[in-house]
Amino acid sequence: ILEELATNPNLHESTQIDISNNIERSAVITLAGNPNLSEKVQLKLANTDNETVKSTLAKNTNITEATQLILANNESCFVRGSLAMNINITEQMKKYLSQFRRGYFK
Repeated sequence: ILEELATNPNLHESTQIDISNNIERSAVITLAGNPNLSEKVQLKLANTDNETVKSTLAKNTNITEATQLILANNESCFVRGSLAMNINITEQMKKYLSQFRRGYFK
């Protein structure tokens, strides 16, 4: 039920937070892909320890620039790669990611 609820685009922020705090990781991963996440929840998920949650969030086409910046600075090449494939990242973020070389920024 939680996974299905996490896909609902009309979730109130308090419900988004409840799901993001859930121990059922599959529901949190699904929530990260919801295009109507509040910025507060985006930032919370961007700072989680779970790489799959962060990669899913990075693919979300409605993440804010602040969320994009956190994900762009992630150590995981999977998270950064997911962000790079996101068609809606800002031009500044595209330029920022283009400076990345073998694990380090120029």
